[in-house]
Amino acid sequence: MRSVSSEVYCRSKKGVTSYFPGLNADSPLRTSLRTDPRIQIILSTSEVAEAVAPKDYGERIDKVTALFARSFKALSSSDPAPQVVLCPLPDQVIERCVTGLDRFGRYRSPKRLAPLPRGHQSSLYDFLPDIGGIEAEAAAVDHYGNLWRALKIEAMRVGLPLQVIWSRTLEQGVGVQNSAVVAWNLFSGLYYKVKGRLWHLPVQSTTTCYIGLSFYHERTSENDRLNCSMAQIFSDSGDGLVFRGGALARRSEMGLTPRLDAHSAKSLVSQSLSLYHTRMQGVYPARVVVHKSSRFSLEEREGIESAITEAGIKLFDMVAIEPGSTYQYYRLGRYPPLRGTSIRMPDGRWLIYTRGYVPINHTYSGPATPSPLAVLEHFGESSTDQVLSDIMGLTRLNWNSTDHSCLLPVTLASSKRVGSVLSEYRAEGEPGTQLKFYM
Repeated sequence: MRSVSSEVYCRSKKGVTSYFPGLNADSPLRTSLRTDPRIQIILSTSEVAEAVAPKDYGERIDKVTALFARSFKALSSSDPAPQVVLCPLPDQVIERCVTGLDRFGRYRSPKRLAPLPRGHQSSLYDFLPDIGGIEAEAAAVDHYGNLWRALKIEAMRVGLPLQVIWSRTLEQGVGVQNSAVVAWNLFSGLYYKVKGRLWHLPVQSTTTCYIGLSFYHERTSENDRLNCSMAQIFSDSGDGLVFRGGALARRSEMGLTPRLDAHSAKSLVSQSLSLYHTRMQGVYPARVVVHKSSRFSLEEREGIESAITEAGIKLFDMVAIEPGSTYQYYRLGRYPPLRGTSIRMPDGRWLIYTRGYVPINHTYSGPATPSPLAVLEHFGESSTDQVLSDIMGLTRLNWNSTDHSCLLPVTLASSKRVGSVLSEYRAEGEPGTQLKFYM
């Protein structure tokens, strides 16, 4: 904590300087980080050892989760209650529940724990290295299948935002970003979970609600591949909300893309707008923009338009956005196309570079040649320039990264992580609606 209170300078081998201005009353951030010994809980070595002892992976995850959950409950009832909980994971927990053993109790090869690529900003999800592809999954659905999701759910149940921290990150282990970037990651994640927005889109003449529609697989005893609908909702000032739809999606004729029928699509958008209306103190937006990572079916379009019309909103846009375009463009010189470059394709699609060379920074910060997004289709009232401008702005509203911009707009960027938490939510009542509980 003391290290982030003052300025941090780090210079890379390439000569690029990372700078963090520090957390104190006199810094440009005008924010300090305060902890209170009265609301700290220290787990004993014996408690941790007992929790990680079971040979079965699912049982081990559940015991560790229960150990932390008791602490979360105690913190939530303390006076004062914390605004956010910092949760350092003991090395034993990391080894036994995240990286070291698979679900059969076998040790993993160290080669699978590859270091993070240096020079590229990692996600802010819980201030830990991104090893999502190697986390063990429990075979039985009566256990939690993933420790990160389990901790998120248990903290959410008592209304506490959670920030998980790895010792590897704080100790500047192999593959971890430099200390200035780590400080930015920690501050940005905590600031959003405690106070809210770090920045916002330019003020527009009309208020806009941005909705990202996506799907996740729910783990149940009957079927662990059910497609459930989900909406991520954002105001143009950056307020983030999450809504879990009640409808199951069906597969398209090709069996690949989840689809909603007209009634389900209408219900999902109607309830999303109702949540927005409640959070914005009884005000509906003047315009609604719906993003989806696949084309809209006719039924989905009819249901979405019906929900928007019934809410008395006249301006709306439905935009299908596909990441990872197969097309690639180059320009003369050392750097890729400028961020914001848009190209109209012969078939009517648009390509847009949300990552690219940024003139004010005199560089492109990504690790490899950027790929454009493909805008597959657009239904609505706004011009193409407005639709593309929305996408560009929303790549800067991702609170899970301190990078200059992200590939996807925030409406779709974190849907996979949010869906992974919802897929295991078994607690009574509805899950939290604020995005801070999921990041």
